[in-house]
Amino acid sequence: MSYNISTLIECPNVQVALGTITEKGLNPGASEPAPELQFLTSSLNERGLQQSVVPGQGKLKTVQVVYTPRRLESTVSATVTTGCDDGTSPGQLSTLYELDETVGAEAKETYVIKDLAYICQSNPDYFDTQVAALIDVAKRKMQTDVANQMSALFGWFATDGGENVSMLTGNSLKTVKTKYTASIDGGKWNPEALQEIIYSAKNSGFTGTPFIFGSGEIYRYLSLADAAANTSDGGIDFAKFINGNSAAFMQSYKMHNALNGSNPTNYFLTVDAGSLFLLQYNRLKDNISMTGDDALWMGVVVDPVSGIEWNYKVIKTCTEKITVIVSSAYKVVGLPNDIYGATDRLYKTNGVLKFGITNS
Repeated sequence: MSYNISTLIECPNVQVALGTITEKGLNPGASEPAPELQFLTSSLNERGLQQSVVPGQGKLKTVQVVYTPRRLESTVSATVTTGCDDGTSPGQLSTLYELDETVGAEAKETYVIKDLAYICQSNPDYFDTQVAALIDVAKRKMQTDVANQMSALFGWFATDGGENVSMLTGNSLKTVKTKYTASIDGGKWNPEALQEIIYSAKNSGFTGTPFIFGSGEIYRYLSLADAAANTSDGGIDFAKFINGNSAAFMQSYKMHNALNGSNPTNYFLTVDAGSLFLLQYNRLKDNISMTGDDALWMGVVVDPVSGIEWNYKVIKTCTEKITVIVSSAYKVVGLPNDIYGATDRLYKTNGVLKFGITNS
């Protein structure tokens, strides 16, 4: 029996089909949250930095970030003259990030054409679900990589302004207690932990609501905070305190695993919007083409759940097989390390803080 390859898959319509099966609840990628990806690709995670890709023929793509560092107070004169003498030239700085187009995630599967006759599903519908499954597994791999990369990009805490330095380990880790000491107050929920998290974020230059990534003990703590209602303990109205000290919690077991591994520690990250960026390179973007019998279709497809774009390639071989490839190269980067000068109170802060939890 022979097969007409054009009846097996409607390649150009796969994007529409992905949206349709997602709306019907049939997309496997809709079942597992990807909080880091959702945050990094959202419109709120923007900052006043200019980014441009510097073309290159090799596998390393260079992203140039141009920015103006914060002015130091020491450059301001105490004498007011309104004179016409020259001031300092502000200038700009730039940082180069390298993105290897061969490092990322690639999911690939091959289907035997003659076997499709035995599937109780139309060929286009079958391939739509298979492409959705490939995007799902590639995205889960991407989410794991993104969490691992984010977990290493934390900066310093600002140590002036009343920061409780006794809770710091060096300049880059703050340990809080989510419960009162068991011997003193029976291990009850401790609102001071949330207070310390939000205080340090604001004191270290966060410009908006802190986003907390993690799981484990911080999840248990914040879930109790949500259920505190109007309960008062020790003269504190929990509900009023929580409403006035907001933080956005993005539960992520992958971030917990990235920071803690199999250890019984409870580290988590707090991130300011616009402090971390997802660099992504899809070689097939803007390269949609039909190239004959060997490579049926090349281009990009968008995951309707996360909005992430992926390389998408369908190949038919002479052995009556079809191979579908979904891939992308990516990397998470943080703010440049010289965005604040060495004498600035925010020196080496970068909008990402690492916290730990210790209870006794």
